[in-house]
Amino acid sequence: MLRAEDIFRSRNPGPFQEDDPASPNYLPGNTPDPSTNLLNLRAAFQRRSYDVALFVNNALDSRPTILRRYNGGPPTFATTFRPRTVGLSVGWRY
Repeated sequence: MLRAEDIFRSRNPGPFQEDDPASPNYLPGNTPDPSTNLLNLRAAFQRRSYDVALFVNNALDSRPTILRRYNGGPPTFATTFRPRTVGLSVGWRY
């Protein structure tokens, strides 16, 4: 069994409360999140009593800066996707 999972989110330019200078939630320098693309792959082999799967999460090693937040100065918080992860999963039924 082969599986590919592509998760795409387009850029959302707003408007947001944080971008309106008249809002009490205004955050100068705030920028909307960019569009993102996350590709996960999995290849699995199944038999009567066991399963073996090789997986690659974030296959393109995408690292966009998302959820960036400001409090008037430099960014106070930002995150990204987990780096590319390769693994092997084995299951046995008895």
